[in-house]
Amino acid sequence: METNPNLIYLACFKAVKKRDFKGYDPYDLLNSRFGFLQKLPPRLLFYLSQINKRSFVNLRPVLGVSPSLIPKGKSLILQSLIHQKDLFENVDEYLKLILDSIMQDQFKDYSGACWGLPFAYANRKGLRPKNVGDVVATAFVHQGLWEYYNYNKQEHIKNTMLSCSDFVLNDLGMRETPVGMSLNYETQNPSNVLNSIGFASDILVRNFKITQNPQELETTEKLLDYIVHFQDDNGLFPYSIINNTKRYQTDFHQLYVISSLLNFQQATNTNKYQKIIDKGLQFYLKYQLSSKGRVLWRYPAKYPVDIHNQASALYYLSRFAFNLDFETAIIDKVFSYTIENFYNVQNSYFYYQKYPYLTNKVNYIRWGQAWIMIALSQYSVFKEHFNEL
Repeated sequence: METNPNLIYLACFKAVKKRDFKGYDPYDLLNSRFGFLQKLPPRLLFYLSQINKRSFVNLRPVLGVSPSLIPKGKSLILQSLIHQKDLFENVDEYLKLILDSIMQDQFKDYSGACWGLPFAYANRKGLRPKNVGDVVATAFVHQGLWEYYNYNKQEHIKNTMLSCSDFVLNDLGMRETPVGMSLNYETQNPSNVLNSIGFASDILVRNFKITQNPQELETTEKLLDYIVHFQDDNGLFPYSIINNTKRYQTDFHQLYVISSLLNFQQATNTNKYQKIIDKGLQFYLKYQLSSKGRVLWRYPAKYPVDIHNQASALYYLSRFAFNLDFETAIIDKVFSYTIENFYNVQNSYFYYQKYPYLTNKVNYIRWGQAWIMIALSQYSVFKEHFNEL
């Protein structure tokens, strides 16, 4: 089994490039050419989407679902290429190809630049139409644009990044509360999801580095103050707050929130949230990650082990190693477990989910391949920095 992250990355890159950077997504049922699907009752569509997502057999070719790559996935690949640019002779060609595609994906008719799912999606609340701007997709794209702008200072990239602040401030129902500021995950429905509030702060704090606008920074701090107000004593961040009640989904979202708090501190050269960050990371390392490098599905549930969880752990812990104090040997264990249990050497891709006796081997481009590519690239940066590669 290959254990060099750079060589695995190159193999994965060649595999996704061969498919024109397109593939399937766990949530893409309604990206089908069969229009009658969207006319079904929303509750039925939700259950069909769940069956499609959980199936060990990829039903999409039969269901008429076209391969695609959502903007969030494109941004992950874009960032990974920038991290791994020394491995390529023609990296600028690939970067421009993906960057141009991201810019073309931008949604219109919003206050500022934004992105989201380019296909409709059925969830418990009903049918979410395509092209609805959401802050998580926009934040991931914004991060990719930020990485590219630092690599190649292009004015139109900067202007697009700054425009994302207008989307955050004007289109997401931002509201003041006694403990800070909150906003919605997307523009169609009200919500109170903590990691999405953190992603909004990421956009504002990155733009603050350019504008030095104190109002942008003040809003960022209020958003983060809202999040940390609800942290549990053991360090866990709830997934959302509904009617002042904490709702939990304890998975990779814990890392998202820690990352947002750390981004603020790095941009402002402060340690305001350090104890909260440390407590949150210790919860993750103690309860969500086994000593063998296997990430729990949704604590306390262990299975299925999911490639998104594994890749998120590898990516964020490799990033955190530069700024936070923890035993970094666990990062190597996450890498080894992921390679040994998820990597298909023959076809250069990573499986979706693993159960005690079964493995779901469906190849998902954004959920799996794009995430593991940025994870491998960040892991390589971590290893090279500590002279271990």
